Amino acid sequence: MSQHELRAFDPTRFGDEVRLRAQVDRDAGVLSLRYELEGPLTRFVIPEAAARATRREKLWEATCFEAFFAPADTTKYWELNLSPEGHWNVYRFDTYRRGMRLEPRAIAPVLEVTTDGVGSLVLTTTLDLGPVHEIARHEVEVALTAVLTEPGGARSFWALRHDAREPDFHRRESFAVRLPAQYGDGL
Repeated sequence: MSQHELRAFDPTRFGDEVRLRAQVDRDAGVLSLRYELEGPLTRFVIPEAAARATRREKLWEATCFEAFFAPADTTKYWELNLSPEGHWNVYRFDTYRRGMRLEPRAIAPVLEVTTDGVGSLVLTTTLDLGPVHEIARHEVEVALTAVLTEPGGARSFWALRHDAREPDFHRRESFAVRLPAQYGDGL
């Protein structure tokens, strides 16, 4: 798994005080992700783990770690949302911000969050992409992103790349990580 540094849309807001790194890999039909947030966690609203994690909508309205992924050379893509509470969702889009709908074939990801409560949070997950057969046998382009909510409600937007005047994780230029095609069962 290669490690990538995510940058805040407004890099002057946090300076070197906060770091967010992400890793992504795929093995057969499984996408593996790891997010590492380092810095004073009191700067952000980090919800406690829920007693029962479920599929939920609009997770991006609070602290949320995300991945956007698409088969290379297509307009369709998927958005994965992961809350530190353990809640999750997967959406499918036909093209840039159009045709958004829940991906009915998505299987609940295996999600684990560890934190020291002070300066370190690590979120890891594996997502079985097997049911999303459109990705099978294709190179996959990925955008690694996060929304971090601060006390008071302000949000910061983190990504590998910011290619617009406003934060926009859906722009295909931000799908900067390429995972090679895999063959065999599943992906």
